[in-house]
Amino acid sequence: MVIGLLSFCLVCGQSMSTDSLLQKVKAAGTDADKLDAILEVCMRNDIDLDTFNELAFESKDLAERSGDKKKIGLSAYFVAWAHYLESNNDSSRISIDEALFKLDESNPDLSDVIFKLKSFKATTYQSEQNNTEALRILFPLLDEVQKKGNKLHIAQTMHLIAIIEGQQKNALKTIEWEKQALPLLEEDSPNANNVRSTVLATMGKAYMQLNMIDSAVFYNSKAIDQFEKTEDLYNLAIALQRQAKMLTSVNDLTNVKVILDRLSALNEQIHMGDGDMNYWMSFINYHIQSKEYDKAIALIQDRLQKAGESSERNATKWGIRLEYYEALAKCYKAQGDLKSYGKAMEDILMAKDSLYDINSAEAIADIQTKYEVQKKENTIIEQKLQLSKKNIMMYGSLVFFLTISIFLWLHFRNNSRRQKLEMQIQMQQDKMKSEQAIRDAEENERKRIAADLHDNLGSYAASIVSNIQHLHQTTDNASTLRELGENSQAMVSMLSDTIWALKKEKLSFTMISDRVKVMLQRLGRSYPGIQLEVIEDIEEDFLLQPSHAFQLFSIIQEAVNNALKHSHANVISVVIHSRKTGSAYVRVMDNGTGKVEQLESSESGNGLYNMRHRAELLHWQLSWKPNNDQGIVVEINRNNTN
Repeated sequence: MVIGLLSFCLVCGQSMSTDSLLQKVKAAGTDADKLDAILEVCMRNDIDLDTFNELAFESKDLAERSGDKKKIGLSAYFVAWAHYLESNNDSSRISIDEALFKLDESNPDLSDVIFKLKSFKATTYQSEQNNTEALRILFPLLDEVQKKGNKLHIAQTMHLIAIIEGQQKNALKTIEWEKQALPLLEEDSPNANNVRSTVLATMGKAYMQLNMIDSAVFYNSKAIDQFEKTEDLYNLAIALQRQAKMLTSVNDLTNVKVILDRLSALNEQIHMGDGDMNYWMSFINYHIQSKEYDKAIALIQDRLQKAGESSERNATKWGIRLEYYEALAKCYKAQGDLKSYGKAMEDILMAKDSLYDINSAEAIADIQTKYEVQKKENTIIEQKLQLSKKNIMMYGSLVFFLTISIFLWLHFRNNSRRQKLEMQIQMQQDKMKSEQAIRDAEENERKRIAADLHDNLGSYAASIVSNIQHLHQTTDNASTLRELGENSQAMVSMLSDTIWALKKEKLSFTMISDRVKVMLQRLGRSYPGIQLEVIEDIEEDFLLQPSHAFQLFSIIQEAVNNALKHSHANVISVVIHSRKTGSAYVRVMDNGTGKVEQLESSESGNGLYNMRHRAELLHWQLSWKPNNDQGIVVEINRNNTN
């Protein structure tokens, strides 16, 4: 079975070759014939999951009774696959280790099955994105197979390393490894052809990551041909999906339509679309590129309904919903349906927040698990240490030396206890000081935010009182009611933004960008004549404390409001930028009539003071510069020394 482009498929239909092999299993007259037939059919990757699990465990019993070491190893390999497909990677690795313990690695007849077991163990780690453990297996394995000179095993190992490089977004390294593997695969070998198809598909994916579409289409087309020859229907469907995505990106819609027709016909046979988001996104992206937005929206809404049938705490489900929401927002924006577009943007923000919360919870659970494992290991070490001490005392030959040993041991123990007690006392004192410092900082932050809310909300509340009094004194209430509504909405928005920032333990730079998009969407309804846009260029995301995120968002909000009210601009852009070097900035740019030297006027002085004060609390640098053409640029620049 090839470990490469995909994990094992979960399909409802099989190829004719697989159906024929299943019939061979049923017709087997002896246990030996049945075992051989099962091992042959389990090599297929278009077999139904339930059938595969049943056959894998049956093969284990038959192999144990046969006593054939090679078949015992091969059946253990398929049992490990069965556990892996049920997301039981620990059980999968246990099955592999038990089999390797029974096999003689010096026996050349067992080299192939031993290689399968070792390489698949690396795959179980790679599927968990534990690439460090995977590579700890693969690099020694590569050295081992290179010494033996087995070209197929060398190529397969290089391919597995290439997959890990691709998972880490190292497309050039992926291509480098696959180009080393490809010449080692002999043209007339069925096993080599299976590996070649996944190598070609992985190269196509890597070139797609580099946006080299011509090369990507070339290698992916070769992979499609290979999958068709070997009747590897599931991998064929994945390769067709990827081909559709590539051609859609270059607007080759005629060929995309041909591929989607093939994909749809293939789905009638293997039903992969039942649970594969990428299958549906192939059709959605085609409709969007063809400007068939109503068809795309209808398909997205249908898939969102089905995605909602799974658990609300499922991270995979929220990842699927997020991709559908992003496609939906693209459709509404293209149609000019700003209300629906705004709702889609809010759904995107909600999905990202949910993914953040779930991943945080999973990280905490992972830390807890590692802690429990470490505690058990420490207990075992302590038990071994105590046993060693008892043995030393038990086998002491001379009473004199035994007495001295006991005396020294007691003295050492008393000193250790005293030092340990002193250390515990010191640690407790440090902990109390740290906790008090945290409490003091939190109290100061609460007071500061409370004062901030009091000042800002107080001014809006005073305006609302004035509006109400004015209503009693005049018969022309239209403008007063409008101002009253604006002040009320401003209070609600300020409270919403404050709660958004403070309810999180940490906020990423991307989350602030998403919040700015929602803010501009909201403001755009009141300023239809002004184009509001966010230009996002985030190469490296990073986290901010809630209070810092609140200050940064407030500065951006103040700068946008100033531009809306005073600049006379018709385009206002918010540029959100970061780099892997640690540099980051936010720029609010307008093309209005304002000048930097006019900023110290009495009308805007208080607002500028508030922005500077917030920047000091944030520890970012704030500056005003003239725009290249006309207008003003407000730049909030991250201090890299922080």
